[in-house]
Amino acid sequence: MVVLKIENLAFSWSPTHATRIQIPHFEVKTGESVCLYGTSGSGKSTLLQLLSGALLPQQGKITVVGQEISALSEGERNRLRSCKMGIIFQQFNLVPYLSVLDNIILPLRFSNHVLLRDRRALHERVCSLLKRLGLSPQELLDQPVDQLSVGQQQRVAAARAFVAGAELILADEPTSALDPDSAHLFFDLMFAEARSSGASIVCVSHDPSVRSLFSKSVPVSDLTCSSL
Repeated sequence: MVVLKIENLAFSWSPTHATRIQIPHFEVKTGESVCLYGTSGSGKSTLLQLLSGALLPQQGKITVVGQEISALSEGERNRLRSCKMGIIFQQFNLVPYLSVLDNIILPLRFSNHVLLRDRRALHERVCSLLKRLGLSPQELLDQPVDQLSVGQQQRVAAARAFVAGAELILADEPTSALDPDSAHLFFDLMFAEARSSGASIVCVSHDPSVRSLFSKSVPVSDLTCSSL
């Protein structure tokens, strides 16, 4: 099954902007993991925003789990992200005044996930994710997320992406603020969660040492993203 499909995609921030994304065709099947890499300014982060529906293509189609993103309303795109995607943005996009727990379960609230009906199961799920990322739930669960270090915040963003058992995981430089041991824990958890839920992964990383972990490693230039 094709989880993600791009057809004749074109996007540019403006006619004078240095980077223009043009992708004739690209697809990711169920269970595949893809690492995208390229030079700074090649459009990697912009492409992930397009795949998530945070940006819309100016031409072409992006289809995620059978739904064409451009055909959806803003509310429907929000529900698609909450129900079907786990997203780790480079800037984390955490809500600073909410606790660690409330940040992690925020996608579940948007999608009315079944875990919300079982407090014990929800608590166990969140604590398990934090422990597997090297964090202490007892110390951090009720803390406002803005009191955490940058590395801790990145791991909270990872737990939020995994909590619902998404069909597609999108990760933009997900270990940029982590030390090597924490990065290792993150990748172990990401691939374990993907195997458990049958999810596909599209990850942007500048670190060449992680490319061998993925079933495909693709330079952004090979997708025919051109820098003008």
